[in-house]
Amino acid sequence: MYRLLALLLLLPWRVSAQETGPGTALAFTGRGAVVSMLHTEALNPYPFSVTTWIKTTQTDGAAGLINKYLSGAFCGWQVYLLNGRVRAWYFGDARHYVWDGSDGLDGGSVADGLWHHLAFTVDDNGGRLFVDGVLADSRRWTGPPTRTTARQGLTLGNYPGVGPSYFRG
Repeated sequence: MYRLLALLLLLPWRVSAQETGPGTALAFTGRGAVVSMLHTEALNPYPFSVTTWIKTTQTDGAAGLINKYLSGAFCGWQVYLLNGRVRAWYFGDARHYVWDGSDGLDGGSVADGLWHHLAFTVDDNGGRLFVDGVLADSRRWTGPPTRTTARQGLTLGNYPGVGPSYFRG
């Protein structure tokens, strides 16, 4: 995990979200503001964990939070908002996944204008979605556990391939 964090700090990022000042967060306008990184195999770890802090009042449509998934690819992972509810999924491929066949694990509504910590983990037992340190949803694997081989880059603030699907927060 520390190797992945060190790698993320060294890799080049493309940032169009606005920094709100020293010691603060990025502001995503919902109108094209994203942070993105080109694909590297180090972003396809297994077992897998990803976390983020968000603050939003966005209750309409789909909005990517943090993902390495292109719409309809059935390969990769994603944590996103759908009508203000945090959702997540992980695909090794179209036959090996942690997904409910619809919108993914459901962490509940987080569009209340407060800060929320989100964590999504995947291992041989399946996936777990935590909101503010509390298990909100979990799901076992369909098919044997399989590491993703997604070639999609890492994106914050957008759900690639579904548009517009930008995060406001």
